[in-house]
Amino acid sequence: MHCGADLGESRPEGQRQERFCILCGRLLPEGSASDVCEHCLHGDATAPDATAPLEGIPIPDLPEEPEEAAPRPRHGQLFWVGVVAAVLLALTAACAGIFLFLRQQDPQAGQPSSSSQAPSPQEDYAVTCAQEMVRNAAYDPSSVHYEAATLQVAEENGVYTVQQTFERTVATGETVESVYIARLTLQEPFPSGYTPLVLQVDDMVLYDYTGG
Repeated sequence: MHCGADLGESRPEGQRQERFCILCGRLLPEGSASDVCEHCLHGDATAPDATAPLEGIPIPDLPEEPEEAAPRPRHGQLFWVGVVAAVLLALTAACAGIFLFLRQQDPQAGQPSSSSQAPSPQEDYAVTCAQEMVRNAAYDPSSVHYEAATLQVAEENGVYTVQQTFERTVATGETVESVYIARLTLQEPFPSGYTPLVLQVDDMVLYDYTGG
């Protein structure tokens, strides 16, 4: 129960303190000393409409959801991307520097090279003489055919060594493939003939006039 003291003195003039029934919540009449309204005292109180106090109270609008912003790369990711790019640039520069250094050291680097230089007239003549030596020793000279891609010729102290793969027909009628090695010297004046020194077919030495 309220003590009944006048609380209006502490409030501004013309303003009263509103009090409500502690049972049903109705507004108590001004100057009432009781905390219970007359209706509740006589037992005919009905519960006030629970929705009534909510009438007139504006319902705030729901806040709009912010638009999702595109994810930004993190500082750590940007750092490692920069490190990888720097390493790749450094490797590229190093490879280019090595290539240029090698080109300066060897001007022929990067240019197509031939397996052998063009033969001299003496070497061509020595090959012709070596092939004649092989045909003269063959069972059927007309069946001898040479493979040009396998030809090798060298000269040392006037002695020419010729090596080449060839095919020929043997006494049994079969066509076989062999490799010959012929050594010879050219007679002066050039070209006036040759002197045969050694003729070897596969592992068989047909003749050796050097005494070796």
